[in-house]
Amino acid sequence: MTKHRINTANGYIEFTTRGAAEAWRDVHAPGATITAIDMPTPEPERWRVSKDTMLGRVEAAGMIPAAMAAIGSMPEQTQFLWTNFAWFWSDNAQLVAMCNALGLDPAVILARDEFLA
Repeated sequence: MTKHRINTANGYIEFTTRGAAEAWRDVHAPGATITAIDMPTPEPERWRVSKDTMLGRVEAAGMIPAAMAAIGSMPEQTQFLWTNFAWFWSDNAQLVAMCNALGLDPAVILARDEFLA
């Protein structure tokens, strides 16, 4: 995201578009310089989801046999981690891919967990 900043005697004012910055400048500060500032993109929000909650949601969707087959087809090390982790991040790429492969909506299965803060 780019912001357009005009320095003034009292500090600065920022606009989201160059056109808005130019319109303001032309009325309030003729000749002032407009500086484009690239703002960092914020990291997407993420949260923890317990394995129990996810499995309850998968069960409610009637997909436990398919989930069991998917887990059984994972490499040994991944199965070990799945078995021993109590929760996962909501943006876990492997779980998002598994949900998609099973025809489950990752936004539903990995939604906020009411039991984890």
